[in-house]
Amino acid sequence: MPIEPFSPESKEQKKAHRLGRVLGELAGLVVVKDYEATHDELTGLLNKAALKEKLHEKIQAQRGKEKPDEFGLFFGDLTNFKKANDELGHERVDRLLRDFSGVLSSKVRDTDHGGNDNLAHERLIQEEDNEVGRYGGDELAGIIDLTPKTEAGRDMGKKERMNIVAGRVQTV
Repeated sequence: MPIEPFSPESKEQKKAHRLGRVLGELAGLVVVKDYEATHDELTGLLNKAALKEKLHEKIQAQRGKEKPDEFGLFFGDLTNFKKANDELGHERVDRLLRDFSGVLSSKVRDTDHGGNDNLAHERLIQEEDNEVGRYGGDELAGIIDLTPKTEAGRDMGKKERMNIVAGRVQTV
């Protein structure tokens, strides 16, 4: 009769440990699947369905507020996208789209307040409130929070705040 090596764990402890490991792996898979269900595979931006859901949530959050938050939407497409795909090839254009999406997202999310940007001082835009998504093949869209975060920001007109955001997006 073979002798089993000494183990300080009981069979129940081993089963519980194994079950915990399996549950941890499953939880990781759920997180990955959730991300895949809401994000564009190529760009990593929100996909169309997730962007629409974020917009719906933003609108619903405004209901009943005495002074609703101000927010804007942008929508654009990349000029000559199909022609570029045909002439440069899908791989190069996919790389360009990924790069462009990353730059656009960082501009809109205002993660780098560098320079003399009014947004840095006024804190008009909070990065967690902004969303950028890939609406379709060459179509990108975003939701931008325009609600002033400071008294100085409130003194600035909505149009001026929108122009700051538009300037960020146009520099991409």
